Amino acid sequence: MQDIKSKQNESNLIELRGITYAYRETSALDDVVLSIAEGESVALIGPNGSGKSTLLKLLNGIIFPSAGSYRFDGEEIGEKRLRDPMFAKRFHQRVGFVFQNPDAQLFCANVYEEIAFGPRQMHLPEDEVDRRVDDCLELLGIVKLRHREPYHLSEGEKRKVAIACVLSLNPEVLTLDEPMDGLDPRTKRFLRDFLAEINRAGKTVICATHEFGYIDGAFRRGIVFGEDHQVVRDGDLGEILADGEFMERFNLK
Repeated sequence: MQDIKSKQNESNLIELRGITYAYRETSALDDVVLSIAEGESVALIGPNGSGKSTLLKLLNGIIFPSAGSYRFDGEEIGEKRLRDPMFAKRFHQRVGFVFQNPDAQLFCANVYEEIAFGPRQMHLPEDEVDRRVDDCLELLGIVKLRHREPYHLSEGEKRKVAIACVLSLNPEVLTLDEPMDGLDPRTKRFLRDFLAEINRAGKTVICATHEFGYIDGAFRRGIVFGEDHQVVRDGDLGEILADGEFMERFNLK
């Protein structure tokens, strides 16, 4: 079997062509076409129910389109391909997902064990696991939480731990679903600056969000979904947010 990494080329890292998805009879994505290059910082914006979360799940191989194709690094991603355990393991190491609700990701006895879980599943040596945990604790500013029980943490602390859990696998692509939802302003600013920093370090960052007051400056590109579950605009995020008439017309302000 050819390893997923060996398929890398100079084309876009992510290619979606004619992607359609529905939950039973309810449309979630309708003929979506877009490309994302390695190293981009992309904000997915749109009204509730427009398809942003569905797209993130699809990018992570959690769900699969009913029509169209999704290619990651030149390799088509689908249910059949991800049945190959070696391929699936490598793919999920390369693309990480931070869920909107951190409680959906946190299940271990303490924060250290949470962050160590992924690297241990990769069968890394314990000294490497410990190094990765320490690095992630430091990076997110949560060293003091090392031995805390996750269910006793604040929402902001849980969100940081969930991000640390994903980053411990050192993914190339970090996807996040409404990471600032329910957080206080200081933590929102921290996450904005953090996401900008890891993007400058080379990671591709794709984030669904409605926190327009906190994302400008963290993302260069905006992809806007309309209530018809299609992409209605794709361009410079600052220009999109400054276009008051467009934002109002598509129920974004």
